[in-house]
Amino acid sequence: MSAMKKMKMRIMSPATVIAPPSAILLVAFAIAVALLVALTVSRNEVYRSTVSVWESMVRSSPNKRRPHQNYGQALSTAGNFNEALSQFQTVLSLPDDGSVPMRDTYARSASSISGSAFSTNRSTPGKKGWSTRPSTPA
Repeated sequence: MSAMKKMKMRIMSPATVIAPPSAILLVAFAIAVALLVALTVSRNEVYRSTVSVWESMVRSSPNKRRPHQNYGQALSTAGNFNEALSQFQTVLSLPDDGSVPMRDTYARSASSISGSAFSTNRSTPGKKGWSTRPSTPA
């Protein structure tokens, strides 16, 4: 081989070969897709239940009434009455921004919220609900 050909072969060693732009774009696209798939999978965990959706909303908007109201409603539906009561108290303590109508904040019982003011209503078999009647000692 001629000296010139040997010199060209040394210059074009595998370490110095530059990938064509289309290959670089393909790798960048694959990395972007993988990142978006990972983010989607992690976000789907939030949507496993209504409670987790509204819990996420409360974490991202702690000073808004609507997320606390809907989180409290979801907790109440799930049977977590004490946690729901805490969320409803938070709704009442936040400034009124017009996002939650007063009828949705259980205004009639707002002045009497204390640990014993709310109890679960078990008058209908299999149904749970709120009762503003004080619990009677057994």
